[in-house]
Amino acid sequence: MFVFAGVLQTLRKMCRKGVLFFIRDPSEQSYNPVKDILDRPTTSQMRKLGISAFMYTIVAIFLFGAVSWGLTLPPINRLELVPLRTTA
Repeated sequence: MFVFAGVLQTLRKMCRKGVLFFIRDPSEQSYNPVKDILDRPTTSQMRKLGISAFMYTIVAIFLFGAVSWGLTLPPINRLELVPLRTTA
């Protein structure tokens, strides 16, 4: 997150004003994230929350599934580093 914020700051310095209009600048005086959240309708906030939860769930399932599937592959399983066995 810190690196991403640094990259955004560098991009803002390099690009002309208004290029990154869709990403709010936290150093701007008129920027108030709490007010922006409170001004939006509840349905919009719930939809945003639902999409975020869905995306994080998919990423977590993929990462844990990929790791456990990768550890059961024959080359790794033959090394017996992890006590996982496949039924074959």
